[in-house]
Amino acid sequence: MAYSNYGTSTYPVLLNDPLPTLDPANPTVAARIENGLAQTITAVKKMLVRDGGKVWIGTAAPSVTDLPNAEEGDGYIQTDGTNALHIYTLTSKANDTWSDEGSLQGPGGNAIHFGTAVTGTGTGISATVAGSKANDMYVNTSAFGIYQATAPNTWNYLGSLQGPAGAAGSAIFFGTAVTGTGTSISAEVAGSKATDTYINYSTWNVYQATAPNVWDYKGNIAGPQGAGSGWDVSTDSASTACSWTLANGAYKYFTNSAITSLTITDGLNNTGDMATVEFTSPSTAATYSAPSGSKHYGDDCSDGAFTPSASTTYKLVFEKWGAGLTCYVKARS
Repeated sequence: MAYSNYGTSTYPVLLNDPLPTLDPANPTVAARIENGLAQTITAVKKMLVRDGGKVWIGTAAPSVTDLPNAEEGDGYIQTDGTNALHIYTLTSKANDTWSDEGSLQGPGGNAIHFGTAVTGTGTGISATVAGSKANDMYVNTSAFGIYQATAPNTWNYLGSLQGPAGAAGSAIFFGTAVTGTGTSISAEVAGSKATDTYINYSTWNVYQATAPNVWDYKGNIAGPQGAGSGWDVSTDSASTACSWTLANGAYKYFTNSAITSLTITDGLNNTGDMATVEFTSPSTAATYSAPSGSKHYGDDCSDGAFTPSASTTYKLVFEKWGAGLTCYVKARS
């Protein structure tokens, strides 16, 4: 194969020869041409004017001084410097004239820039974006506007990546304004609209709006009473000198506002048994007799003892713990 080395960075290649093995001692040249050499040779062949001509490859601009064996019609590829990847044809060996046929490397592609520097709508928007050039794109990451450059730092607004706001979703309201069952129930709920939901937190009925302030009953979310006795509530409105024996699960409410005394007896038998008493101490405080061995904690309690104050309603919750009895006292005026 015809292959000669005319220096450390210049190689001739006969047009119909196999491609040369690149000189490992010249990694700069090798790195620039090893991947595209075949395509380059093919392109240069098409522009050569002399059959049997050669393609020369070098790092500097071509010259007959460096290439004494070059003939008119030979080609040259410059691999480094300002004109890297430019192709030349030797048109006059006597005058050392080489014609620049152009570059193998196309122009740089357009870039997409991101930030908040370009704002507004319209055309000819002036905003500095480093490295921008005509036909570059810009995406404003805050307002999501899209722009295209007509020149460095000059932009036209194209539109927005962000669509219009969607319709408000359905809301859930809570309260006691909507009551009853059936359809087309009229009840004012500020801001309500079709498909909204309303939950009455007193009855736990659920409603759905067919229009603002118009509701259809959909059902009830309160489950059935669970297993067990629950609280056994009873009231006593007659007694003033009140007394009661605690019973598990019982709730006693003394409603007479003129109670003078309250006596409680322990009737709870097992750990975890509970009972509740509620009464109002009048303007002259009622007296209180506690179950034997009980300890009281909470409002108006001291050292395990409870002393009612005047004009105060109390709730006493008793709980059995082994042989002992604990009472939690809550007061409200």
